[in-house]
Amino acid sequence: MNLPQTTCPLTTVLLAFTLTPFLSLPCQANLLLNPSFEDVGPDGNGTNFNGIGGGGNSSADRWTVFNNSQATTATDLVSSTLSGGGDNMMLVVTDGAQNGIAQVFGSINTGPDQVIASAWVFVNSGQVRLGTGNGGNTGADVLSTTTGQWELLQAPNGVSPANTIAIYSSLAGPANFFVDLASVEIVPEPTSAMLLAAGGLVLLGRRHRRPRDCQQRLGSPGGRRALNRVPSSG
Repeated sequence: MNLPQTTCPLTTVLLAFTLTPFLSLPCQANLLLNPSFEDVGPDGNGTNFNGIGGGGNSSADRWTVFNNSQATTATDLVSSTLSGGGDNMMLVVTDGAQNGIAQVFGSINTGPDQVIASAWVFVNSGQVRLGTGNGGNTGADVLSTTTGQWELLQAPNGVSPANTIAIYSSLAGPANFFVDLASVEIVPEPTSAMLLAAGGLVLLGRRHRRPRDCQQRLGSPGGRRALNRVPSSG
């Protein structure tokens, strides 16, 4: 089997694999519990809070209700219409501004410096904001722009450290919306990706220093080289 003197496909594949984290900076595991609202909360399905401040448990386990303005905020778990979603989604209805659901996924004043938060929302009326931050110091990192269709809200945290996600009505006022598949993922430190890239450069150097060895290994007998969505009608 004749191979070009300067080609080593296996090393090229390894190099590409090693450099991928540096180029794309992939996120890590979801930090949220019950992110797709599959589990019912301790107060059962169908909660209603009238007042300002903490409103206790929502209809979904691990998620709470919070009102930043005097209002009534109701939550219900209903069958999800999001393609690729689970069995349930959360319905949130509030008659005030900056009210909705939240989850504290870490201790206050601790947590990662950089995360990416996201959630799919179907806004029936009003506008929805998503933010990640440090407890009560959590602002609006992204706002919804549509109604009547699924929309992915995604943004890095505006406040560090990150330990709380909030999905509220915006300053515009009341809102009625569904939410599904929420996520908070840590963004890897660039230095970690750079170390992986350095390993790739070592492989590249070996490729140029030992092309014959690579050819012999690959040429030996028996060798092998190894955004917006419309809801479903259901």
